[in-house]
Amino acid sequence: MPFELFAQAQMNQDAFKAGMVIGIIVAVLISAAIPISVGISKGQPILGVVGGVFSGGAAVVLGCLGGLPMAALFVIIIMSMGDGTTERTRKRRKRRRPIEDDYDDDEEDDDEPRPKKRRRYDEDSDYGRGPR
Repeated sequence: MPFELFAQAQMNQDAFKAGMVIGIIVAVLISAAIPISVGISKGQPILGVVGGVFSGGAAVVLGCLGGLPMAALFVIIIMSMGDGTTERTRKRRKRRRPIEDDYDDDEEDDDEPRPKKRRRYDEDSDYGRGPR
């Protein structure tokens, strides 16, 4: 082995280590971001973070060859778990029908003030009102 090649390998060792560290960081970020983003979008943030930690750990050891298959495994698990909502939370998320406004929408009456919004209770009854 010629000594010139050995000297060049020693000079570029720092650059090689820096490139290796940057490659590991990129592999970890990509591998961890996949299950985290899928977990958040599917309503399973805890499982997404767990998948991100395991995928990132596999990426540190094996690079993208270990991190991406681990991320794919967790994506399959998250997708099979469902959207993270139960029947109880679905009922809570239903929106109420909007109250219909009793406004006059004619454009010719722009100078006149609009009538007040219609109230939900009968104005003649005192039910539910406090003292005046």
